[in-house]
Amino acid sequence: MIEVLAAIALAGNILEFTRLGISLLHDTRELYKSAKGSLSVNDQLELITIDLEAFVAKLREPNPGTTIETSFQALLTETQCVAKELLDRLEGLKSKDSRGKKWESFRKAIKGAWTKDEIEELTKKLFRFKDAVESHIMHSIL
Repeated sequence: MIEVLAAIALAGNILEFTRLGISLLHDTRELYKSAKGSLSVNDQLELITIDLEAFVAKLREPNPGTTIETSFQALLTETQCVAKELLDRLEGLKSKDSRGKKWESFRKAIKGAWTKDEIEELTKKLFRFKDAVESHIMHSIL
């Protein structure tokens, strides 16, 4: 009975290792062919983050006759900090000279796999801040 469980566990490990290998090869190929040196999913996330960062910066600009609450100001500041951290991480995953360089593309794909959870966590955090900013704006309108 224990041998059967060990065989099932081994098969699961082999499947997970195979899935990871296929994912790395896919990302390596995309990086290798990319003109920007980054994965398309990271390019999209970067575009959204830059847009949100610009929106928050605009909200922080003082308008004549208006004041920004301290709590909202802190929320905007923290949103910008998270956006900057996410953009820095995404920049670190870009390959400056990977086009036509398989080893550099593979190295960046591995780095992307290592930091995938971190990027996802920062993305979730940023979108929670975005939701809070939107809620605050909606509340101030009403």
